[in-house]
Order: sequence, then C-alpha cells, then structure tokens
Amino acid sequence: MKNLTASTDLLDECHHSTALHPIAVVGAQGKDQSLIKRLLANHHCEFLSEQQLTQKPALGFDAIVFVCRRTTNEPIPSALFSHSVRRVIIISDCVDEDVIVQALSAGADYFLNFSESERVLSARLEAALRSHSDIVSRTLVYQPYTFNTINRTVCRDNKNIPVTHREFELALYLFSNQGKIVTDSDLLTWVWNLSSSAGTRRINTTMYKVKKKLRLRSTSKRWELKRLYAEGYRLTNKLDDGHLQQAN
Repeated sequence: MKNLTASTDLLDECHHSTALHPIAVVGAQGKDQSLIKRLLANHHCEFLSEQQLTQKPALGFDAIVFVCRRTTNEPIPSALFSHSVRRVIIISDCVDEDVIVQALSAGADYFLNFSESERVLSARLEAALRSHSDIVSRTLVYQPYTFNTINRTVCRDNKNIPVTHREFELALYLFSNQGKIVTDSDLLTWVWNLSSSAGTRRINTTMYKVKKKLRLRSTSKRWELKRLYAEGYRLTNKLDDGHLQQAN
C-alpha cells in the first residue's frame, strides 16, 4: 500500500483546523482516559461521567466522544443525543450489530472500535472530527471543477453538479490525491471512516456515480479516473499542469 500521508495532509489543511471549543469526553476511565488524551492531543478535552453529561449543558462543546466499554446487552445512553453538539462519536469494544445500529439510528455520527491500532484509531478520530472544525479554505479549484468545502458543492464551468455528501468527500479526496493510486483501504479509512476490512461495494457504487457525474471518463479532455486491477483507483490530469488553485 502506498503511503498517502503527504496528500492527506493537503486535504486536511484545505478543509479544517483544530477546534476552538472543547470536546466532551464521556465515560473514559484509567487507561482509556490516557489513550483519549493521546488521540486528542491537539484538542482541548473535558472529561465527564455519564451522570455529569445528563446534568451539564453541552452547548459549549464542539463534539461528544463517548468511550463505551459495554456488554452486548447494554444500550448506548440516550442522553448522548439530547445535546445540541455538532458531532457525537462513539469509541467502543462492542461488535454487536444491534447495539451499533441502535446507536447510529439514535443520532451517533461515528462508531469507532478499540480493536484498531492506536495509529489507525487516531486517524479515524481526526477524520470524524474534521467535520466540525473551523474551515480554513472555502473553495478549491481543479479546473474546470470548483469545490466549496462549506456547502459541500461541486461546480463544473460554474454549473452546479448535484452530489451527495459522500460523493463530495470521495471526489475531493481523489482530486487531492491526483496522480496517485488510492486503495480501497485508503478510501474506507479517509472517506468512509470505516475499518479497512469493511466491504468495498459502497466504494464501487459511489465511485461509479462520481465518475459519471464529473465526467471522469477516458473520453474527457482533462481528467480521467481509472480502476487499476488489484491496486486501486487513480485520477489523472491529462494536461498535467499539477497546479491547485485556492480562493478563500
């Protein structure tokens, strides 16, 4: 697998910066609290118990990170979803599908698992937090496409292209890594925030829609998206100007 650290750094820089407001970390104790401190080293965190969460207004927090060490019979507390915060992120050792579906259906934005390595878990957590951080660059231009990172819109020659949130994230990731091979594992991690072992059908379906909507076929004059067997995907700039334009 190719290392895409440098290119993903570019994507992060264009999208977001560290949150200005604190993150509420709920339920972390002992080793888990030390782990969360390392994972969120670039953020200001306030550690709360589940009881404190029900008593303390969460309006001043950018996100709630709920650390969940539970049996499969214990539901996720509904108090997590009664606050007006931008993101609710759950980190758990639970693999029971009913519990995960219940949490996501109730309002959780992400469900991460302790089974991941600390490095991967850190990357997933930062990817989840990017959605509520402060925007650094509002507009990214890869001629003839313009990406608006606030409204999550894409325009081609000043005409709006209707895309879903996931299609926008996938398209922007591809353009940010133009000329490089991105694997299914990369896409699951950085676009879907899922384990690299998750199914790839969602990638194939969304990739097809992005390719069609943005006209990234071999017949296009400038951009071509290719599937490389057993390797991944690569977006190529046929004109090879390699210059990214930014407008703030």
